[in-house]
Amino acid sequence: CGGCYVFANLKGCDGDRVHFAGDATIAVNGKVVARTQPFQLTEVDVITAAVDLEDIRIYRHMIRSRCAVASQSPSYPRVQVDFSLSSDSDLFLPSCVEIPVILPTPEEEILYGPACWLWDYLRRSGQGGFLLALSGGMDSSSTATIVYSMCSLIVKAVTNGEQQVLDDVRRIVSQKEYVPSDPRELCGLLFHTVYMGTENSSQETKRLAKTLAQQIGSYHLSISVDTVVSAVLGVFSVTTGHLPKFRANGGTERE
Repeated sequence: CGGCYVFANLKGCDGDRVHFAGDATIAVNGKVVARTQPFQLTEVDVITAAVDLEDIRIYRHMIRSRCAVASQSPSYPRVQVDFSLSSDSDLFLPSCVEIPVILPTPEEEILYGPACWLWDYLRRSGQGGFLLALSGGMDSSSTATIVYSMCSLIVKAVTNGEQQVLDDVRRIVSQKEYVPSDPRELCGLLFHTVYMGTENSSQETKRLAKTLAQQIGSYHLSISVDTVVSAVLGVFSVTTGHLPKFRANGGTERE
């Protein structure tokens, strides 16, 4: 029906599992004339647009159904006043033109959305980074990739001059003069991965975990947790009188 629509949104996580991507938008007569970039680490984004109100009136007059309804409704009076909310020079500003709207792909939303959430949570939590049990499987590897995406966004924001992001990074890594320039280097400071293998683990998963850690630059450790498993099984068997086994060793599905 025509009009100027201004959409404002929150940015960052809300302390729970929801992340607000910002994505503020200004649209005139159904056409987007200004829009912020989603998935940025800036705390505040501001956009402006010059709108000609006569364009809106003309657009509405072109809609026949609206004209038919308006002809039967009382008109709103227009009151002339001797002041303006803008300067005289603004009268010569050209109206904003439509801009192309490029929506992120589902893959980009998965890669950048959780990464922004992780960064906002990390800088508010007071912690020094993340620890991940990297098994070499799909789930933990995907999580590790998202953390690396977070580091890439941090480096990009610092390169673009975002002082608040730089201050937060320095506080988290406890280095007052540190300036992140490489996502892999930053990942080594913020992200620790641990492969926790047992006698039932394969060398292939151990290799995959180590390879991914090297690619993203995380501080990686490979440890054996057989003694921990044995201790838990010992306590369980003493308490219940039964020693659970894997199915490959004669145990049941429930065990």
